[in-house]
Formats: sequence, C-alpha cells, structure tokens
Amino acid sequence: MQVNRYDRKNINFQSALLNIAATADNHGNVRSIPQVIKTVQENQNDIFDKSEKESTLNLFAVAGDYFMYPEKSGLLTKKDKQIGDIQFNFLARMILSVKNSTAYNSKFDTVFTPGNHDLEAGDKWLYRKLTNSHMTTVMTNVNLAKSPLAKKIMKENPNIVESKIYEIPDDKNPDIINKVLVMGATIPREKFNGKRMSGTVFYDKLNKSDNEVTKDDFIKTFNVIKYKVKDFKEQNPDGAVILLSHLGNKISCAIAEEVPDINLILNAHDHKKSDYYVNDTLISSLGVNNKFIKSFKIKFDDYGKIEGISLKKYNTSKYEQMALQDKNLQDFVQQNIGEDIKPLISLKGLEEYSNELVYDKSVRHSDKIFVNYVTTAIKEALRITYKKLDSVGLPSEMFRAGIKNPESDDFTNLDLIKLFGGANEELSNLRKGSVTGEELVYIITQNVLNNIDSPKQNGIIHWSDIKVNRTLMEKINNYEVDKPYKDAIEVRNPLTGVYEPVRMKKFYTIVVPDKYINKNISGFVFHDDISLRFIPIHYTCSSLFKQYLSLNDYKFELTPEVTEKRII
Repeated sequence: MQVNRYDRKNINFQSALLNIAATADNHGNVRSIPQVIKTVQENQNDIFDKSEKESTLNLFAVAGDYFMYPEKSGLLTKKDKQIGDIQFNFLARMILSVKNSTAYNSKFDTVFTPGNHDLEAGDKWLYRKLTNSHMTTVMTNVNLAKSPLAKKIMKENPNIVESKIYEIPDDKNPDIINKVLVMGATIPREKFNGKRMSGTVFYDKLNKSDNEVTKDDFIKTFNVIKYKVKDFKEQNPDGAVILLSHLGNKISCAIAEEVPDINLILNAHDHKKSDYYVNDTLISSLGVNNKFIKSFKIKFDDYGKIEGISLKKYNTSKYEQMALQDKNLQDFVQQNIGEDIKPLISLKGLEEYSNELVYDKSVRHSDKIFVNYVTTAIKEALRITYKKLDSVGLPSEMFRAGIKNPESDDFTNLDLIKLFGGANEELSNLRKGSVTGEELVYIITQNVLNNIDSPKQNGIIHWSDIKVNRTLMEKINNYEVDKPYKDAIEVRNPLTGVYEPVRMKKFYTIVVPDKYINKNISGFVFHDDISLRFIPIHYTCSSLFKQYLSLNDYKFELTPEVTEKRII
C-alpha cells in the first residue's frame, strides 16, 4: 500500500531509507509469536529492503501491551517461573529473529513503549525486564519531576529514554546525515499510580474510560510531545518524526492535529486496523494479538528531505503452518511451554455455544455461559471442604479470556492462566463468610448500581446460584418502578434447586474476593465490620477450577444450571 503524501520534483533517487516492522497489543499471547517470526523471515527482503547498506536503518517497533498478567504463576513446564518470565523469553527470541532477518552488521534496533497492561505488575517489575533487554524503551510522557524511579532508571540505563534520535547517513554525500526522532506515549491510567507503581507517573493521569476521554484530558501530554518535536525540528528541519502511541486512535488523531510535524504515528491500545492521514501525519493502527504486522518505509531523497512513506500489511495466519514445521521454533516452544499447551479439556462438538464460551467485553455487565460454568465449578470444588456454601461471586474484571480460544477446540493450562488473568491482589484473596440477606442485597445492589453507572470502569459480580435482574434494578434506580431492590434478586435453594426471594434475616454463606467485604477497598458502608465474619481461603481460582475439572475426569459438560440466565 502506497500512502505517499509528498510530491517533490527533481528527485534523482532515494539516498537513505528507514525500514520499520511494527506490532502492538500482543497481550501476552506467546503462542502466536512463532508465526510472527516466520512472517518476518519469509518476507525479510521486502520488510528490510537494502538492510545491508550503510544508508539504511532498520527498526522493529513494539507499541505497547506486549506483556499481560506477568506475575501469574501456575506454569507446568517451568514451574518456578511466572508467566511474565516466559513472555520475556519469547520477546527476546522474537527480537533476535527479527534482527537476524536483516543483513549481517546492519543498523538495527528494537524500540518499545509501554502500554497499560505492561505495567500490571508495577513499574519495578517492568524495569527489571527492560534493563535486561536488547531494545530501546521510549517514554516521552513520563513526568520525571514526579517519577524518582523512572528518573533513576533512565540515568543508569541508556536504553531507557524519553526519546531517541537515530542517524542515517546519505549514501553519496557525507555532509548529509538524515535524522529520525522516535518518541513513545503511554495511556496515563490513574490506577497505575497506586501501590503497584513505585515511582513512575505519567502526565495527565486519568480516571476515565477510553470512550469518555477527550483531547482536553491530554494537554500536558500534547505539550511535552510538541516541545520534543519543536526542539528536534529547529535543529533538523528535514528530519523524520515517529511516535509510538499507546493512547488509542482518538488521541493519536488529536496529537496529529496539535503537532503537525509528526510524520508517522504507530497507534495502539484500541486494537484498530486503520491507516489514514490527519494533515500530513500518517496514523497507522497495529491491531491486536499478532494477527498481522505492518511494514513501513520512509525514504529520503538526495537533498535529505523525506520523499515518501509506504506501508504493507502481512497477515501472520498465512505463516502459521510454516512456524509449526520449523523445528528450531517448535523446540523453543516446547522448552518454554510444552506442558502448558497440552489439552486439559476438549470443546469439540460445542459449536452452537461457541459465542458463549469465548471472552468479550459484554461480561462486564451481562452473563455468559463460560462465566456461569466457572462460578459453578469453583463453588462445587469448595463444597468438598465447605458443605454449606450458598454462592461464589467473581467480578467480571477477573476474567481476561474465555474457556474457548477462537483458534482452538482445546483448553490448555496456558488458557487457564489467562482465564483468570485479571485477578490482581485485591481480587485473588478469596474469603468465605456469612452475611444476612439484607447485607447480601446491599452488596449486590451497590455493585450493580456502580456497574450501571459505569460498566467499563466498574465490573459486575457474577454469582453462582444467584439471579440478578439488572434491568429491574436500573428501573428502580431511575424511579420508573416502585419496588425494593431485593425484588430484583433471587437465591437458589440448595435443597430444592429452585430460586427463591432473598430472606432478609437469614444468613447466607458466600465466597467473594476480599475487595467486596473490605470497606476500605469497596467503599461499601455496612452496619458493622462484616469482614470479621470472613476467613481467608488458601486456594486460587485456577487451582479450584482445575480441581473441579479433575473431579469430572476433564470432561466439559453444559448442564441446565450452567446455561441458565443469571443476569437479566
């Protein structure tokens, strides 16, 4: 695809070239890395054209969210490692393979900017990995005045910077050195400035969903990018400017409007696939989960001016079989995750339920069969120890995947780790205790009303054996119906299996994450400290789910209890 917006006359021929291979939003999906590698290898002469020349620079750009749930454990192949360690191994292998796809002794670098998921384990964890990597990390919108750790890391590690300027010499005239400024911007989520962050603060920290943000929320980010570009352009008026933007398309477009001297924005975070110009800035979005990579070429003419930008997209699925037949790649896969990709359960024959078994964002406010299955499974596993257990409640933000992977009919240990990938410290600590019916109604009502207010920010709790009429609660909240909130909730009688109205004075035994009974975390106001009635459960959701599968001989069955509608 040619997206050239430059029309210069009297150009003899290209004198310098910048090749870029770009990807983003991998989301810890290591199983697709081999086909990314194979895609680059099979198209190396096209992606890294003239890579052997002194007048060519080759970059591999990763625009954030390579890592996801990095602190999760439970691996079978390398039991002493966390999933982030394995993800890093695959990243190192991918960087090496991409580099080896260029000519020997070519000018090559990998440039990375963090995304929101890269910071899930905190800045210290990420910096430990980045300082041991063979790539340059650019963090342009970090507020160094409020970021002592980031400032220290940048001082001690020359490969972690606010921005970087690359030089590409002209192939004929030694007086012409073409300059390229590369910057990176990270979505400044408010939650990243909490206890997981030890000393890294981004400008314009937000407490809004992506749909709610506007360009006015990024004034300081715009200003720091504008300053970097202005300073660069004053010294290098013909230089190229590239931004790795893990901000989403809306904000990337706003940056292009505010800072017109940017040539190329590699957009990530919102998983778009589009390519278009805003003024003279090409904004190219990099998709999600390694479904494709994009190749860019920025050409400089004999006078050191940009002649044009072209791009090409390569679908990686085309190279999946080649990757599976590559012994070196598959040996690497087996060494790192061989036991973790063996099937635990088969999902063949369940095609009619496929949409209900895969993850999508609707679980933030409505039920899906895979969530019902999980809450029921964990309840049944817990009932072996705790006979009188009425319900298990798991929040939607705990889930990062479904039971079914769209590309496979098998559910593996790697899928199991990803299933509960959103279970951070507040959500991982399960507790069992008793609440009155009145307290149960209060917990459910507050959670649902928060969810109605902002479903993308406030996840809904999915309960086993409890039906919640979210629609009715919304009508009650809007004064459309004159009913108490308890009328929107029913609890299954464990003896009859029939749903019944909540009995306000009865004590119900429930299992929920600590977040929902700890008033300091939940913000809920109870008559007394109900957390004193709860005890910790020393099991993880993953271990309980796996225990249930084992008890059922790893056979996946959809019972009426699992396929019922629990959120109405």
